[in-house]
Amino acid sequence: MIRWYNLNNLAMPKLLPHFCISQEQVRLESRRPVRVQPGIRQIDYPPHDHEFAEISIIWSGRGWHRTRVGVQPLRAGSMIVIMPGQVHAFEKTRGLISTNVYYLSEWLLSDLRVYADGGRLMPLFLFQSLFKRPAWQEVPLFQLNALEREASRHDLEDMQRELSLPQPSAFYLRTTFLRFLYRSARAFGTVEGVADWVVPAEVRQLLDEVEMALAERRALLMDQVVRRTGLSRRHASRKFKMHIGMSLERYYQRRRIHVACTLLLDPGRSVTSVAYELGFADGAHFARSFHAEMGVSPRAYQQIYRTDESDKRRD
Repeated sequence: MIRWYNLNNLAMPKLLPHFCISQEQVRLESRRPVRVQPGIRQIDYPPHDHEFAEISIIWSGRGWHRTRVGVQPLRAGSMIVIMPGQVHAFEKTRGLISTNVYYLSEWLLSDLRVYADGGRLMPLFLFQSLFKRPAWQEVPLFQLNALEREASRHDLEDMQRELSLPQPSAFYLRTTFLRFLYRSARAFGTVEGVADWVVPAEVRQLLDEVEMALAERRALLMDQVVRRTGLSRRHASRKFKMHIGMSLERYYQRRRIHVACTLLLDPGRSVTSVAYELGFADGAHFARSFHAEMGVSPRAYQQIYRTDESDKRRD
């Protein structure tokens, strides 16, 4: 079963961004959906946000990290996890050296069952992409011990070497990056005061039913999956929305678009083939559904992340 985590709904003051770090600076690609920027000498940096998730590891120096809940000290081993749209700033920095990692969340959302025993990996790094909100209102900032820092350094160096190749291996990048995320999530798991979100067994079963339907490329038959939980359709719908924040039907359609994103990042796939594989009635239906979730058409999504002419093709 997938483990899910609670959202703290405390109202917080606003911290307005002065600018956004966007695709123009980060340049994620279908072949490089993760970017590693090592050896960054952090200076005092005004409030800003990002189009993509960012992980920052501090290797040396000190300073302060500001979010809308206040400031926290930074030192060697500090790790910060920033979700798209969250605002943060660096202040009073002294010799602060970091590595920043940016990643495209959709790249990792093809099948959530792989994270069933991943501890806090999914809520820490993927929750916002799933539910359009972060798992925690506070921006996670926690410490890696010496062994965890060394392991992270090796993972990041391995990714850098692979990313420097003309044709980096998608399999190698994914497995190495997931190892890095899991180790980070395990370190975060030692943080006190972070409560798990315990959902009823029947809600977990419905979440798993969605993943199985997507993996098997079949439609989710709502009445059948609800009956297997032992609940009425009305009771199941109410309970699912209470714990997940949206209806089962809405969640299934959202997850279907996540899988479509993953397929569209494959240079060998066309928009038409993805629409057909995921059971959309036609290309127009797929385009409307995709745009409603992602804000762009499937073809535009491909164009954003395909910078090499050799990756582009006609459908």
